[in-house]
Amino acid sequence: MCGGRVGERKVEGLLEVEARVRVVSPEATERLRSFVQAGQIEYRKRSFRANDLDGASLVFAATDRPEVNRAVCVEAQKRGLFCNSADQLQKGDFIVPSVLHRKSLSVAVVTGGGSPAFSRLMREELEDMLGDEYGEMVVFLEQIRPRVMARFEDPQKRREVWKRLVNSQMVELVRQQRWDQIEELVSQCLS
Repeated sequence: MCGGRVGERKVEGLLEVEARVRVVSPEATERLRSFVQAGQIEYRKRSFRANDLDGASLVFAATDRPEVNRAVCVEAQKRGLFCNSADQLQKGDFIVPSVLHRKSLSVAVVTGGGSPAFSRLMREELEDMLGDEYGEMVVFLEQIRPRVMARFEDPQKRREVWKRLVNSQMVELVRQQRWDQIEELVSQCLS
């Protein structure tokens, strides 16, 4: 892992899912140092060594030096660990999508490693298009799902109910917080 801007973004994503994170780099951004001070990450202020991967489950090679990224990936692969290479995607084992989160809704944008910058641009545009109401819609659907499942054993009937409840009109009602009207629609569908 690198202590620069790319490494910072990777660390932020890992911390969102409550991963234990170790950063190895001679330098660290101010943000990464704040994570260290808060006890959120382990930081080794030096160049990469093979034993830095001891105890690791997943590896990110995100330095600005291709030879270091290559060495990190080779060592990870020797150990049977999955490695993401920020600069040489074909050398790594996986890519990381740019992800938009709205409560229980997650939308991932992937360019197959062709352009992480374009993935980020698309995610930012989607953030403007998909407001909090989309996450609230998912929470609402999670809440009524047991009622629908209990009421209709027939999968075709359930599909018909979901068609009536999962649409842009319902998203708009959620956005407007029109819960009384929403409950009326749910009741009609369940009767």
